[in-house]
Amino acid sequence: MMDNSQTVPKLTLQRRIESMDLVFMAAGRQWCKPSDSSGPRTCSYHMLHFVLKGKVHFYLGGQHYIVNAGQCFYVPEGTNTFYYSDPTNPCIYAWMNFTGDDTVEIVRECGMSNVCPVIALPDVKPIWDFIGGLLHCYNPTPANDIAIRGFMHLIFATLMRNPNVSSIAQEARDSSSENDLIKRAVAYVQEHADETLSVQMIADALCISRGYLHQLFIKYLHTTPQQFVINSKVQKASELLIKTRMPIARIAELCGYRNQFSFSRAFARELTLSPSEYRRRFSNPDRLVTE
Repeated sequence: MMDNSQTVPKLTLQRRIESMDLVFMAAGRQWCKPSDSSGPRTCSYHMLHFVLKGKVHFYLGGQHYIVNAGQCFYVPEGTNTFYYSDPTNPCIYAWMNFTGDDTVEIVRECGMSNVCPVIALPDVKPIWDFIGGLLHCYNPTPANDIAIRGFMHLIFATLMRNPNVSSIAQEARDSSSENDLIKRAVAYVQEHADETLSVQMIADALCISRGYLHQLFIKYLHTTPQQFVINSKVQKASELLIKTRMPIARIAELCGYRNQFSFSRAFARELTLSPSEYRRRFSNPDRLVTE
């Protein structure tokens, strides 16, 4: 006879969950031969690839990524991509194609974006098994439709719970801040033009990684951070050469160069003229400002 004086433990969960707008398109498993390739192509849906074994060479946005076993790579909708199996270490991977209004935000929560499309996973096997579950839902029945949605949500939940998301991917989660980061980077370079700036100094000032900073500059400014620093210094120097009578050594100092020689060499490399030649050719003596 049950003792009613003892409290029976009870576990409950009460929460209203609005359905996410995710649309499953296709999924599969791929056993690749050496150098098997896909693309170049532009897809009208998003793609995730989970590498179980081997190595994949992945190109997106002009960048080359080497994706190893235990990693996932993401191809955003509407982007041109190309990838191939390593010639000496061919890959085995699972993949899933999907779309929907909430897709970009969900992928960000998984630590990926078009800027940082590769993340490491602690264990690919569970996702491999979920993809296998999707492949068993071939027949179009209401039960299979519900199962497909369930497996797809399990895949994204596994990715969101991933503790090994790289620092670069973490930084890219909110790509709406990318424009702000670029503006801050440009402002920092301009404000510190009289210093010997390194790419690492700029990255540290923005609290992001050097690699992520490089990707942002390529994406938005179509140049590297290092080249942007050089261009900014040369632009400032050219204005001072044209508009002032300031000694070249002083201009070199104001543009963050250690000495006049290194400044003149950098200036000539960019504009094919020495600072003194540039001043003679483009300045108006009647409008020069004395320091």
